Amino acid sequence: MLSISFTDIDPQFAQEVVNYSVEYMENMFEELGVDKNKRQKQNLEINLKNTLQEIQSLERETQTLGHTIARGGQTADGLSVAMEMTRLQMELEAQKQVYTQLKTQYELLKVEMASETPVFQILELAEVPDRKSGPSRGMLCIIVTFAAGFLAIMLAFMLEAIENVKKDPEAMKKLTGKE
Repeated sequence: MLSISFTDIDPQFAQEVVNYSVEYMENMFEELGVDKNKRQKQNLEINLKNTLQEIQSLERETQTLGHTIARGGQTADGLSVAMEMTRLQMELEAQKQVYTQLKTQYELLKVEMASETPVFQILELAEVPDRKSGPSRGMLCIIVTFAAGFLAIMLAFMLEAIENVKKDPEAMKKLTGKE
């Protein structure tokens, strides 16, 4: 499980940043194709659509040829028309079987997808926080007071050391390089 958090002065902006990050990650997982079943489902949908179009086209051709034969439009080459009709019917039957197989695979894949957990799943989007997440104002005051006291003591020691060096002629000679 991955948890994303962002801290900012403006809670609304923090919420927007986190939600944008979550959406970006979700899009990246989809683009990378980590979920292979989604890609397989898309491919099956395309194949089903193409096969159905092919079946409809073959049915139209069969009907057109059947109407031609029924109108008495048989030519001297009646054998080739009968062979063409048989070929169309066989191809139509083959396409129907392909469609049936693809539809079966598609339904099985839908059942499988419903039963598995996704690779990337958003459990909860960010909400605007009700209260401040950082240190409390009292804690900040205590820390600043101790830091200021420590710096004041350090400054006092440093000023005292400088004053002592100024009063000591030997130390001044060493510092200025005049011995």
